[in-house]
Amino acid sequence: MLSFGYTLLAGMIINVAIGVTVSKRLQLSLLSFPKWAQDKWYPQKKDVIIRDFYRQKRLCAILSGVILLVGIGGIFFNGIKLDTQFTGGAVLNYSVDKDVDLNTIEESVETITNRPVTALQNNSNKDSSKSLEVTLSGDGGITPEQQKAITAAVAKTAGENTSLAKTYAVQPYIGEKALKNSAWAIGLSFLFIVLYVCARFAAISGLPAALTALVALFHDVVVVFFAFVIFRIPLNDAFVAVILTIIGYSINDTIVVYDRIRENRKQNQKLEIKSLVNQSISQVLARSVNTSLTTGICVLSILVASVIFQIDSIVEFSLPMMFGLISGCYSSIFIASTLWAMWENKKKGRQKL
Repeated sequence: MLSFGYTLLAGMIINVAIGVTVSKRLQLSLLSFPKWAQDKWYPQKKDVIIRDFYRQKRLCAILSGVILLVGIGGIFFNGIKLDTQFTGGAVLNYSVDKDVDLNTIEESVETITNRPVTALQNNSNKDSSKSLEVTLSGDGGITPEQQKAITAAVAKTAGENTSLAKTYAVQPYIGEKALKNSAWAIGLSFLFIVLYVCARFAAISGLPAALTALVALFHDVVVVFFAFVIFRIPLNDAFVAVILTIIGYSINDTIVVYDRIRENRKQNQKLEIKSLVNQSISQVLARSVNTSLTTGICVLSILVASVIFQIDSIVEFSLPMMFGLISGCYSSIFIASTLWAMWENKKKGRQKL
C-alpha cells in the first residue's frame, strides 16, 4: 500500500513537470517550423452551447438514489467480504491439475473449520499448471489436524494429484491494524481536501464549496464500495488503492469546475447563481468528459487484458476503478457544483429575509 502511494505521488509530480515544461517546449518547437505554424492546424474554438445542468438536479438525485438502492440490494444478497489482510486468517495454496468446483470446496472446508471460507482458482500464463487458493477468515492459523482434514477435503473434489504448495497465517491484530490505517488514510485525505478547497475557493464561499465537494467524493467512494460488493470482490488493499485514486481524479475534476465558476463570477458579479453554474459546467464539460474517457479507455484495456490472462489481482483493481471513473466524472458535473448552487441560493434567500 505504501509503495502504491509513493508511485502515485511520483507519477503526479512527473506528470505536472512534463505537462508544464516539456509539452510547452515541444509545442513551441513545432511552431518554429512554418509548415506547423499555419492557422489550419489550430482551428478557432467553437462557441460553447450553454446547457441547463441545474435543472437536472432532481433527475440526478433520482439516479443517485437508484444507485444507492442497487448497492444496498447487493449488500443484502452478497454481503460484505473482508480479505484476510483486514480480518486475519489462514491461506492454503494447492497445486491442482483440473478445474474444480469452488462452491463444493468452500462448503466442505467450512464444515471442517466452522469459519468463513473463500476458494479461488488461478491458471498459469506460462504453462498449463493450475493453483487453488483456500482462504479461511478469522482466528489466525489452523492446527496440523485441521490442515490434514482440509487437504483431504480439497483432494476429494480436486483429484488425487492435489498437493499443498504453501500455507501462511495473518494474525487478527495485523488485519485490524491494516483496516484501521486504511480508514485513517481515507479520512485524512477527505480532511486535507476540505481544508484545501476552503482556502483556494474563498472567493466563492470556501466552506460550501468544500462540503459539497466532500459530498461528491463520498458518492464516488460509495459507488466503488458497491462495485466491490456486487462483484463479490473481498475488501483488501486494492479497495483502498482504488478509493484513493478515485478521490484524486474526482476532486481534480471538481476543482476544474470550481475554478471556472470563480473566474466567471469575477467577470460578472451580477450573474445569477443558476446561470453561473450552467455556464461554467458547459465550458469545462468537454475537458472533463475527454479526460475521463481517455483514462477510462486505459483502465478498460488493462481490465480486458487482465481478464484474458486471468490476473485476478489486476481485475480486482481495474473493474471497480471503471465504475469509480464514471462516478467521478458524473459527481463533478452533476453533484458538487449543483449542490453548491443550491446552497448559495438558499443562503441568498435567507439574506433577503
